[in-house]
Amino acid sequence: MSTNLNPVSETSTIVLTSTGSEANVSAACPFGIYTGSVEFLSGASAQVSYTYKKLGGDVVDIELTPSNVYAAYEESVLEYSYIINLHQSKNALSSFLGAPTGTFDHKGEKISGPDNVNLSYPRFTIGYSRRVGEGVAAAAGFGGTVPQY
Repeated sequence: MSTNLNPVSETSTIVLTSTGSEANVSAACPFGIYTGSVEFLSGASAQVSYTYKKLGGDVVDIELTPSNVYAAYEESVLEYSYIINLHQSKNALSSFLGAPTGTFDHKGEKISGPDNVNLSYPRFTIGYSRRVGEGVAAAAGFGGTVPQY
């Protein structure tokens, strides 16, 4: 069995460059959702430089193309947007679920049904949390709106 340990080339044909190009971002993004945004194009091209430095491109050959980085950047922006939107929807959900249940007519007016507090989704406001916080701080003796003499 012969072993040839002399490669034809000692450098990879695909090596990540140290800088990206905003002009090439739009064509490389698989979804193209944010390609109309100047901030996205700038961020995607800057991500190539970050990836190059983070993975040690000055020491090793990184066998990625800038297009791979642009696509990964678009995916990460979409994922971040999903997380933020999910968080915002959870925060707003209580505003939509705060009314008690019952029977309503065709105009949306309540006809009958219980008005018990246990049938309402609790509404939490910043004003309420501020009042609770001030009361607790005053009771603990380190703040609140109670004058200290």
